[in-house]
Amino acid sequence: NTGVNMTRMGVSITGISNYYTITDMFNIMHKKFPFIDVGHLIHSFTHFEEADLQPDPVALNDWTWELIKEKIRNAVVDFSHTFLK
Repeated sequence: NTGVNMTRMGVSITGISNYYTITDMFNIMHKKFPFIDVGHLIHSFTHFEEADLQPDPVALNDWTWELIKEKIRNAVVDFSHTFLK
């Protein structure tokens, strides 16, 4: 276990996405955890199984947990496409 669990920060990620791109967030995580490869970070951003067992987060807007997960997944897919080019 690397201690990196991005899904528990799902609401935080979507909130800070107004200020940072997903690429910025991956770069920040890679600086903090340089020993972890990008594939693991991608998995960490999109692995929702444990978070799904928790109560839904309290949203400060109309977003549901399902919408938050979709936004995160879409951002990670977009990042993956640019990364793999």
